[in-house]
Amino acid sequence: MKTTKKEAQMSQQNQKSEKLANPVNIEVTFRCSEKLQKQLLAEGKNGSEFQSVIITTTNPRMLKLAQVQSNGKLMLKMNFKKPTIRRFSTFLGGEIVKEGVKVVLESAMDSMYGLDEIPSEEFILHAFDYEAIEKSLQPELKKIQAECDAANVGVEEKIAAYQKKLAEEKEKEVRLAAEAGVWIKANGSQRLRMMYTGGYEFRQTYEIERGALELPEALYNQNGDTFDYVERGNPSEEALLLAEKYMKMGKGYSAEVVWVKGEQLASYFGEMVRISPEWSRRSFFLRVN
Repeated sequence: MKTTKKEAQMSQQNQKSEKLANPVNIEVTFRCSEKLQKQLLAEGKNGSEFQSVIITTTNPRMLKLAQVQSNGKLMLKMNFKKPTIRRFSTFLGGEIVKEGVKVVLESAMDSMYGLDEIPSEEFILHAFDYEAIEKSLQPELKKIQAECDAANVGVEEKIAAYQKKLAEEKEKEVRLAAEAGVWIKANGSQRLRMMYTGGYEFRQTYEIERGALELPEALYNQNGDTFDYVERGNPSEEALLLAEKYMKMGKGYSAEVVWVKGEQLASYFGEMVRISPEWSRRSFFLRVN
C-alpha cells in the first residue's frame, strides 16, 4: 500500500496538535510487500517480510497509537484498517431489487497489509486517519451512489409486490391449514384424526385419504418422483377434455396433460392427466384410457 502526497497533506492538516515535551522512541513493526522486499534486497538491505523501524517523535497522536510493552518500550503495529467503497445488493425472492454503496473498514487477512514503503511518521498518521481517507473517497462514493439510484428506479414497487406475494402465500397457508383441520374432523379415518389431534406429522396421510375420496381414480405421486413424466406434445382431445373438466371443478385443481415414461412403474405409462390440488404437496395422475 502506498500513500499519495495529496492524501498525506490532507491527513497532516487534520493532525495539528501540541507537541510532546520530550521525544519518544516507538518501534513500528510492519509487513513488506514483495515489491518492497525486492527493492531492499537490490539495495543490499534486509529483505525479510516482517520488519521493524524505530521512529522518534513528539507527536501526541503517535504516542496514542502506540502501546506500552511489559519492558517499558513503545510499539506500534501497522495492522490498520482501510476505508473501502463496497457496492452491495439486497435480494428478495432470489431477485436483485435494490442496490446500494457504503464505505467499510476493511482489515488485512493476515493482520498486516504488505507495505510498498518503509513507514514514516507521515505515512503512519495518514494510514490510521480513517476519517480523512473516507473524506477523500466521497467523490467516487457519490458517483457510485448515482448509479445505484438509477438502478433503483421502481424498487419500491418491486418491494411492495414481493411483500404482497408473501402475505398472499401466508394467507393461503393459514387457509389451507384450517381447511385441512375441518376436512380431517369430518372425513378422516380414526388414525388420521388421532395423528392430527396428537400433533404428529399427518400431511401425507391426509393427502392420500382426501385424494381417495375426491380423486378415486387418480394415482398419488407419493414420493414426488414415482411418475417420471415430460410435457405432452400434441395431446389427444380426450386428454384435453379430461384436464379441462378438473380445471373447471372450482376446487383449486390445476391440471395438465403429460406423458409418463413408465421407468418407475412399468404398468403406468403413456398419456395421463396430472392433477395438482392446492391442498396437496404432491400431484395425482389420472390415466386417459
